[in-house]
Amino acid sequence: MRGSVVSQVQALYKLSGISRIGHSKHRAKELTWSSGAKTWYEIGKHLGIYSYSTADAYRDVWKQLFSYAKSNFGVGDIEKLNFEIVRSFLHSKIEQGVSKRTFSSMQL
Repeated sequence: MRGSVVSQVQALYKLSGISRIGHSKHRAKELTWSSGAKTWYEIGKHLGIYSYSTADAYRDVWKQLFSYAKSNFGVGDIEKLNFEIVRSFLHSKIEQGVSKRTFSSMQL
């Protein structure tokens, strides 16, 4: 993939198919329950993003990760991110003192 950090993150967000903005989250939960989900974990696996603020938060973390990968690993293609880069990024966040709650909410 080519382009700036922002354009690649936007493209990844669109390709991911997780955007459900404009749809009912309540209805999606009902459908998931009725199709056999028994736990909140199972429901969460099938839900997408239903609010603009959540989408912005996800994209912000993705931008941080990709910027980190570019500056520390020379990766210019978001599709070339790998486990080692993500692990290094998360370790750097821990070293920066990101709180456990904030760290837990980073849905990478």
